[in-house]
Amino acid sequence: MTLWLKEPASLTENNLGRWMMKFFSGLLSILEEQTRCYERIYQFKEAEQRLVVTGPPEALQRNTEEINSLTLMIRSLEKARQEITEALAEQFQMAGQTLNLEQVIGLADEESAKQLRKIADRLVAVLNRTSRINEDNAFLIRRSLDIIDRSLEVLTGLSVQRETYGHDGRPEQKSAATLVVDHRA
Repeated sequence: MTLWLKEPASLTENNLGRWMMKFFSGLLSILEEQTRCYERIYQFKEAEQRLVVTGPPEALQRNTEEINSLTLMIRSLEKARQEITEALAEQFQMAGQTLNLEQVIGLADEESAKQLRKIADRLVAVLNRTSRINEDNAFLIRRSLDIIDRSLEVLTGLSVQRETYGHDGRPEQKSAATLVVDHRA
């Protein structure tokens, strides 16, 4: 934890206001950076959608590496954010509690609360968009894998066992029909 976070218990009332301003400024900086990282991840997820459908595998790999890099940065920022909120909890005799953003907003001065709400709204919006595009991308990837499986079945002449449900609702194994194509035709 940084030095300025260890001092609040010994601050006079006059200096407490400055500490709180510095505290909320640091928290806002971290949240702003986290939001920018999530917005970049969303952009990479949009690119991922195009790459899954039409892009070369190497480009998809580079895109995934960028997302992983941003995810590591977010983890680091999250750790710093947690340290700051722990210091705030201590300052308000709430030690041991994990403060969520709404609770932090409730402890903030009016201007800081306004800025925190604004960044929280942006963060929630980008997380919701990213969640939706993740679901879409997962569907596209599953469909691509289904097409690859089917293509392999056709090319190799091997059938794949598929689990289906019988009339009684119980799972049963069925071989997929093998399609033979006369490549001379």
